[in-house]
Formats: sequence, C-alpha cells, structure tokens
Amino acid sequence: MTARMSVMPVLRAHVRSLANGTDPDWTTRFVMWGTPIGAGIAAYAFQLRFGAPTALLAGVALLMGGFLSTAGVLSTLRLKLTDRDEGHSAAEAAKRNLDEAVPHVLTAALGCVISAVLIIVAMNFPVTDTGVINRGFTCVIAASLTFVAVLFVATIVRLYAAYVQVNNVPTRLNGFARRGTL
Repeated sequence: MTARMSVMPVLRAHVRSLANGTDPDWTTRFVMWGTPIGAGIAAYAFQLRFGAPTALLAGVALLMGGFLSTAGVLSTLRLKLTDRDEGHSAAEAAKRNLDEAVPHVLTAALGCVISAVLIIVAMNFPVTDTGVINRGFTCVIAASLTFVAVLFVATIVRLYAAYVQVNNVPTRLNGFARRGTL
C-alpha cells in the first residue's frame, strides 16, 4: 500500500541515469549534487535571506506544475518514438535520452515539492516578524532550488540530444558537432 507513495523508484532512476553505460559518472554526480551544497554554503557565508517568500512559493508551485506537464509530454513523445521505431535508426538513441530526461524532470518536481514545504515552514517559523526568511531556512531553500535548476539544465541537454537524433539535424546546425556554423 505504501509502495504507491514511495518516491524511491524515481530517485533510483535519477541516480542510474547519471552514468556512462554501466559506470557511474562521478563528475556529473559531483556537479549535480555538489553545486546545491555549495549554493547553500554560499548563502550562509554571505548571510543571504529571502525577502519575498510568497512570490518564491508561487514561483516554485508554477515550476512544479510545469515539470509535471513536461513529464506527461515526454511520455507521449516516447510512445510516438516507439510506434515509429521500425524504420528510424536514431529512435533508440532518442528514446535513451528521453528515458534519462524523465527521471530528471520528476526529481525536479519532487525538489519543488520539498522547496515549497520548506518555504511554507520557514514563513511560519517565528523568528522574525519582518516577513524575511531566516538565514538557516534560506540556506536550505537555496540548496534545494539550486538542485532543481541543475536538473533543469540537465534535462534541457538530454531533450536537445533527443531532438537532434530524431530529426537528423545537419552538422552545421547541430550543437553537439564541434565545427558547425550558422
């Protein structure tokens, strides 16, 4: 019964997608998980505080909805690639890129949920009456939102790779080719 509420399959797929074949890609993992920790430490070191938590909460909620709708669109695109797979040589590579992007998108949506909960708790934490989130919560929120931003960038790269493979983008316009010109 509780297996339906477990986020572990999504997180497990996210971690597995950070690999080069069967070997873990430690550089990517370090950037993906180290950057948010660095952002949290920097927020603490520079004594940053979020001054408009309601606007931040609204932005996180909108972002979460966008991630969930993106996951639905990617699922539909994956199904279409499966349907036209017989005659398309690049479909397998594109499906792999989509299979990597979906866990990132869903993990980012979970990151938005965690950020929203942290913002709500921080807004109700009775430390200041000026409406500013205290320093500790600001650091944790900054780290979680940075994680969402890093996932967003990783997803963009995977989606672009799928687009290039499915549509046979010419080398001169392909961003993955080193010697293309517009």
